[in-house]
Amino acid sequence: MAVADAGVPGAIDLDAGLPGVAPPPTIADDCSVDVSDALQQWLSTLAPGTLVRPPAGACYRVDKGIALHFPVGLTIDGGTYRNATTVKSFAGTSKGRATFTVVGGSQVTFEDLTIEGANPGGYHPALAFEAGIALQGTAHAVIRNVAIDNVYGDGISLDPLRGGGDHMSGGILTPTTDLTITTVVITGSGRQGIALASVDSANIDDVALSNVGIDTFDVEADQANEGAENVTIDGCTSSTWNGGSFFANGGAGSGSRTGNIVVENCQMLHPQGGDAVLVKNIPHATQPRGPITFTQDTLWCGESVYVGCLELNNATVSVAQSVIRFTKKSTVHENVYDAGNASRLSLVSDSVQGWKKLGQGRATSTVLVSGGSWTPAYDAATDPGTVTVPHARTGGAKALLTAHYSPDSRRSHRHVEHHARGRGRK
Repeated sequence: MAVADAGVPGAIDLDAGLPGVAPPPTIADDCSVDVSDALQQWLSTLAPGTLVRPPAGACYRVDKGIALHFPVGLTIDGGTYRNATTVKSFAGTSKGRATFTVVGGSQVTFEDLTIEGANPGGYHPALAFEAGIALQGTAHAVIRNVAIDNVYGDGISLDPLRGGGDHMSGGILTPTTDLTITTVVITGSGRQGIALASVDSANIDDVALSNVGIDTFDVEADQANEGAENVTIDGCTSSTWNGGSFFANGGAGSGSRTGNIVVENCQMLHPQGGDAVLVKNIPHATQPRGPITFTQDTLWCGESVYVGCLELNNATVSVAQSVIRFTKKSTVHENVYDAGNASRLSLVSDSVQGWKKLGQGRATSTVLVSGGSWTPAYDAATDPGTVTVPHARTGGAKALLTAHYSPDSRRSHRHVEHHARGRGRK
């Protein structure tokens, strides 16, 4: 491979010894002019299984984005891809275009490259779809050793392949499947860090996300027959003060389409909003969302009188061997959890620090607490060592725990309502 571009995470190049082809010299590689059309046209002529390797230090300006339709075995290895589009300069008809959009196809790889946007910071609805990489029903894709900086939309957007001549209809043909994302750094994305709208089987590991506009991981279906299943997120950091959630699961998909999701070895470096984890099912769902499992994670809770740190509605969630931390403040408002509408929550061998109120388990919900170390935000030396979960007047679920007490306090942070985060179909 060519020398790694500045900002690209360090990793071993698995295909360094393989020959590749570079874009023709007629396509400017110094980011001096927009080469979106020329680069897209050239990529569309390549045979299946082609490895594209730009020259060392190559930079391609792609303000209109690159759309790849049904590629097979295409690998883009190296280069910087700069999208200089801003809210004022955008001339499209929707809400932006991803730097790379892959429609269908299989075995597509992006590696050892940098994507640069022009977002000055925060969420801008007018360019909400201006993602770094957007996959639409692609199978066996790999995103490896990639840096995505300051795009207006999601860092990575995982969507379905839709029907119709333009693949924009309401009919879904297939979700994104068998995906690998590894060694990826996403900084300053305006909407979500990684958005999983329609995914079946994905392994996401060694990812770092910072200064994300809304949610770090947004597992939100746009319509009823979308969802995320068989997803593992193993090893991540989240560093942002965005008012959103670390893990948000909502949208129009039914509970049966969301499940077998594992988040492990991840660290929130500080609070993002009120809830760290939000899982909200659709009204009158016949099956809960989940199971969703958090293991050996660090979850930071914000300050809020509206939500729990773990906010559940008709969901099955477990948190095991993890740290759940509250900020330091003399008056603590937020619950550890709110479990409503037939939710099932288990907290096993966790370290819960700075809490004041456990929360609410509604009459139809079950909350189980086992072991761990519970350090409240006030002096509870006279407490008998057991806590009864508050419940609704109709008689909610109860749980007992043995608490290891010591004083603590918290610092405030604001909460932004989740309904303002809607993704919407592109």
